[in-house]
Amino acid sequence: MKKLTIAFYLFFLGSTANAQLPDITPHAPNLTLSQGGDGLIYFTLSNSPESNNYQEGFSTYDAVIDDDWIFEGYQIWQVIEPFSPENLRNIDWARVAIEMDLENDLDAESGSFNFINWLFDDELGFCTPWLLYAGNNTGIEHTVSYNDDLFSGFNYEVGQEYCFVAGAFASHPAGNVDENCGQLPPDAHNTYLLGLEDPEGNINVQCISFTSVSVKEERDPELKLLRSREKGGFQVQSSYVKQLEVWSLDGSHIESKSLSGAPNELSSFHTFTSGVFIISGVAASGERTQLKVVL
Repeated sequence: MKKLTIAFYLFFLGSTANAQLPDITPHAPNLTLSQGGDGLIYFTLSNSPESNNYQEGFSTYDAVIDDDWIFEGYQIWQVIEPFSPENLRNIDWARVAIEMDLENDLDAESGSFNFINWLFDDELGFCTPWLLYAGNNTGIEHTVSYNDDLFSGFNYEVGQEYCFVAGAFASHPAGNVDENCGQLPPDAHNTYLLGLEDPEGNINVQCISFTSVSVKEERDPELKLLRSREKGGFQVQSSYVKQLEVWSLDGSHIESKSLSGAPNELSSFHTFTSGVFIISGVAASGERTQLKVVL
């Protein structure tokens, strides 16, 4: 496993203007990567005693709102090297793998757990809302796993290197807004304060290379039926399926399609009249799953 350290500089996502956010951000967690025998990457998050978010206790006073921003959650991105913070919202360079936030109903009054900053956009000439994290309000886990390369859409491959960056964010339901925004709706508040630096002021990129068989040949097939707009047709969304087969209830084979085995593949069937059919998905391992289609 490789660790790269990048000097941190202050930035505000989605804006080139100076947003009125607290200068002190939560320290990023220590991120440890490990490979499971199941072909997953396991992410372990921790905070050292030197961290301002030790025991997830980050808090910083904001004079504008006369209140504290407090720790709310973590995010982990898969990134392409060389990593730069300014590329964090560029999907060609960084894609979110893991997100989590406290189970605290922070924004329950509005019925939303989205964390949004209103920031001035130099190109547009006015402030716009940026959704920086779609919260789930399900709580914090310190060991989590993921199974897909977010850039290829396939499972992790032997011999390939995958790199990740972790950050911690704080929030306040009535946070302030960019001083350049002027008059905004009453509910227009910045609610997201991200920290990517460790206690020494660095951003740590953690990389791992797979050394054993990928899960690609081991995952059980998954099928989901999607109705087609065309009469007498339907679509099947499949994951980890190499062969799709359509059978009648009396056991007669009707149609087969060969697939790549990637997650969330779509297959369309157009020539079916009314009746009941069985869709069978076969993985590379030979594992099979079925679903019933009633037209």
